[in-house]
Amino acid sequence: MGRRLTARLAVAGLLPGLLGACYTYRLVPSTEIQPATRVSVVLSDYGRLEASRQIGPQAARVEGAVLSTNDTAYLLSVSGVKPITGAWVRWSGEPVTMRRDYVALTYERRPARGRTILLIGGATFALLTVMVNFNILGFGGLDIPLIPFLRVRMHMTPLRSLATCAAAVAVLGCTKEATFAEPLPDYAAIHWLNAVPDTGQQDIRVIDIVSNAGLFDANFRGANMYYQPIQAGARTVRIFNSSSADSIASQVLTTTTLSTTAGQGYTFIHAGFARTGGTPARAVLVIPDNPAAPGAGNVGVRFIHAAAGLGGLDFNVIRKGSDTLPDVPLRGNIGFGAAAMTYSAVKADSMRVFHPRTGVDSIVFYDTLRVVVTAAGTKTPVLFTTILPLGSPNTINQVVQPIAGGALAGSVITTVAVPRSVAGSAAPQTAAFLVPAGVLFVDRRPAALSPAP
Repeated sequence: MGRRLTARLAVAGLLPGLLGACYTYRLVPSTEIQPATRVSVVLSDYGRLEASRQIGPQAARVEGAVLSTNDTAYLLSVSGVKPITGAWVRWSGEPVTMRRDYVALTYERRPARGRTILLIGGATFALLTVMVNFNILGFGGLDIPLIPFLRVRMHMTPLRSLATCAAAVAVLGCTKEATFAEPLPDYAAIHWLNAVPDTGQQDIRVIDIVSNAGLFDANFRGANMYYQPIQAGARTVRIFNSSSADSIASQVLTTTTLSTTAGQGYTFIHAGFARTGGTPARAVLVIPDNPAAPGAGNVGVRFIHAAAGLGGLDFNVIRKGSDTLPDVPLRGNIGFGAAAMTYSAVKADSMRVFHPRTGVDSIVFYDTLRVVVTAAGTKTPVLFTTILPLGSPNTINQVVQPIAGGALAGSVITTVAVPRSVAGSAAPQTAAFLVPAGVLFVDRRPAALSPAP
């Protein structure tokens, strides 16, 4: 009875190997994902922050089956979540809506035919070895070599048989980590911004290669605050009108070549007026981002003028809403289409942080930095004020993965001046769009710390 029970246990232990399969993951544009596709998505910094309310903090990857899709999001039946640190967390198919702008990279899961055949073949050989040595179903009389196709044999006791099976499964088995070998070409990083104030939604697409990089269904002032990866090299970028009607969506506004270098950041802005006779006429601005660390206790700031119709601008940073502007601006008389190419360092906001290690998880901010913009050479009237985000240390499991902001030293943030929308145009006409404003980009975040201080 003991030998029969051992044999049954051995066969049962092999079933997962016989039924399992290996998978590969192919990088695909998120716009090509269809229902019933199994995907593994890599979240951006923004996505990790925004999706934390649904899937928990510090999520790096989410895997599951696509239930449905639309222009801005897809609904996933989640099978697992991989934190930045730690092992996969198993889910049971709970539905989660994943916005497309949360996702940095999208991979489609497909069976790996070669590795699956190898796994099943190896498991079959191991199973046959058990059946011979335990004389299951009359297989005990067969003469099976230890190594197929070679006349190499060994007297196989039941213990050796089980050891052979275990070794075969260990060598041939596929794990989630082993199968998810991300193909990582050389990437640059990019921000996108639609700063055209007199037209409707736009799609900005990379068209020379398959790429997730781009900005889709973007209204005037639509942008990605955090970088997207874009494959380095000469990229062809085309800007279309965005619409559900093919006759409109196929209209090309402009096509340009964007040369990117691995490890370098870029800001891509479509700015100016689309209407005939408007000055300045719309054009693409590509501005390299090269922020160095702003120094101990500082945050870095930079300013870009993309506000068509406004003259030169002065940029200042103040700490409190009641502060007065200095006589000499931090960056003065910046013209349309230009940037203050040098990042300025200013003292970070005061902040007191209590880390979980001490038993208290709270953050106290005393104030936040403000960018104040006026016409060149003036201090009044103020054209607009943009409050920098506070940021967050984001301490989870004694690991700090900061979200950049004016209260976190080491952060670097760019403010892009954009104009008001043109009255009567297809651009948004709500109150917030009837005055100039600032669009914020995070160009550098503070370094991660492990363990947290």
